[in-house]
Amino acid sequence: MNARSPDENAVVFVRWDRPRSYNGRLIGYTVESCAVNPDGTMEQRGACPIRQTKPNERFLKITNLENDRRYRFIVYGSTNAGRGDPNSKDIVTLPESMKLFRKQTKPNERFLKITNLESDRRYRFIVYGSTNAGRGDPNSKDIVTLPESMKLFRKSL
Repeated sequence: MNARSPDENAVVFVRWDRPRSYNGRLIGYTVESCAVNPDGTMEQRGACPIRQTKPNERFLKITNLENDRRYRFIVYGSTNAGRGDPNSKDIVTLPESMKLFRKQTKPNERFLKITNLESDRRYRFIVYGSTNAGRGDPNSKDIVTLPESMKLFRKSL
């Protein structure tokens, strides 16, 4: 998920699964966030910020990234035997003008009406459930609103 708080630059939430097999006792995970150049090459990997997590943590919020910039996030686990194979994913952070809207519904509500969307714009809706045990996996859908001319046509039907 890629989101931004009003008081921060771009923010990315990185989540990963446990390794399929362990080569020793899991010590923790390492997450690298590397800027990617327009030609697809990473900037100097040795200069990429590195964050460590505990073995039971599989989620990390990466803050103060540049807006509208491609990053490669590299995650690998470490055991007492050494570092595991890395997994990576490229993500483009949101542009500065992107707005984040968050609405929490009641447990029995399965419908939410969103109003005042701009015409001919792309929106991404992300829905997930929460319990006392934590947040479930997100489900997302991209929607493009109708152009203004189509809205007028629809009202006349």
